Amino acid sequence: MSSGTKNMKGDNFNWYGGNVQRAVEANLNRNMKRAVIFLQGQLMIKVSGLSPSAPGNPPGVDTGNLRRNIGWDVSGRRLKLKGRVGTAVGNKQSIGYAVWLEFGTKHMAERPYLRPGLRENLKKLSGIIGARLV
Repeated sequence: MSSGTKNMKGDNFNWYGGNVQRAVEANLNRNMKRAVIFLQGQLMIKVSGLSPSAPGNPPGVDTGNLRRNIGWDVSGRRLKLKGRVGTAVGNKQSIGYAVWLEFGTKHMAERPYLRPGLRENLKKLSGIIGARLV
C-alpha cells in the first residue's frame, strides 16, 4: 500500500516503504533458508570420505550416522534471522561424538568439517543471502 504525500516543492509522490520492507523481509527469509540448505549439502559432501580419516581431515563415513544427522533451521523474524547448520539442529538428533571429531580430544586429533566447511563457503553464502532482496 502506498501513501501519497508531497515533497517540499509541492510535487505529489507515492511512498511504498511498507511494501518494500515486506518484500525484503520475505526474500531475506527465503535466501537464508537457501543458504543453510546449501551449507548442509556442502557439509554432507565433506563428511563422505573413507573411514578412518587422517588427523586434520574431515571425518570419513563409517555408519553414516553423522552425515545423516546434519540438519538446518532458520529462526527469528524480520531482519533478525539466524540460520544454523549442524547436528542437533532442526529435526536431527544430537550426535555426541560430533564435537569430538570437530575439535579432537586428548586422545584423538581433530577431524574438522563444520569450521572448514563454513570458511570455504562464506563468499557463496553471502551471495545467496544477499541475492535479489528487493
